Amino acid sequence: MKQLVLLQQYPRDSFPKLWSIIHRYHRDNFPNLIKLAAIALTLPVHSADCERGFSVQNNIKTYDRNRLHAERLDTLTTIMVEGPEMSNFDFTRVLTHWKDQKSRIIFTKQD
Repeated sequence: MKQLVLLQQYPRDSFPKLWSIIHRYHRDNFPNLIKLAAIALTLPVHSADCERGFSVQNNIKTYDRNRLHAERLDTLTTIMVEGPEMSNFDFTRVLTHWKDQKSRIIFTKQD
């Protein structure tokens, strides 16, 4: 492999570029290395994202909210991690959408 990379003058400064070239043109020559590279390139470099996700999940599922189902917890976690900042969130639009879904008692006029 080393002789091939040097002979063909493949880029050695970028691991993903090199393996992309090897995969494209030499996958039959190095099948095990291609599998190893695919695994290595998909592994996270650090665990900060995972730790951040668990931290957000723990902030959502508190002692008082311990009956949340897994699907709802997953949805709320995704919103907290990937959603807009609270300062940029348009609550009026969401409230209007929620109100228009069905007739709600809190929005009916009481005589």
